Amino acid sequence: MTDTSCSACERLQRYAKGEEELRVVYESEYSVAFYSPRPFAEVHIAIMTKKHIPTIFDLTEDEIIVDVMKAIKIASKEVISLKGACKLEMYLGEWQNTKHFHCHVIYDSSVS
Repeated sequence: MTDTSCSACERLQRYAKGEEELRVVYESEYSVAFYSPRPFAEVHIAIMTKKHIPTIFDLTEDEIIVDVMKAIKIASKEVISLKGACKLEMYLGEWQNTKHFHCHVIYDSSVS
C-alpha cells in the first residue's frame, strides 16, 4: 500500500520499476536500506518501510517491526565497518518532514 502524495512512496515505486537506482544495503518484502541519494552526513543510509506507514507510532505489524530492526542492524554494521562508529537518527512530530516511517544510520565526523 502506497500513498500517492508521499515522496518516499514515490521513490520506492520508481526504484521498484527500475526508474531510480539505489545503492541497497538490505531489502526484504517489508523494508529497504540504501545509501541516501541526498546525504546529510559523510555516510548516510536511509531505512524505510515499503508499506506507507506515517510514523513509528503507526508501526504495529510485528513482522515489519522485526524486519526494520534487522535493516537497522545491517546498516549499522555497514557504517561501523567503514568508519568505526555510527549514529541512528529518527525525526518525529514537527521535525519529521517526510511523513513516511524512516530512519537514518549515519556517520558524521563532526560528531564525537
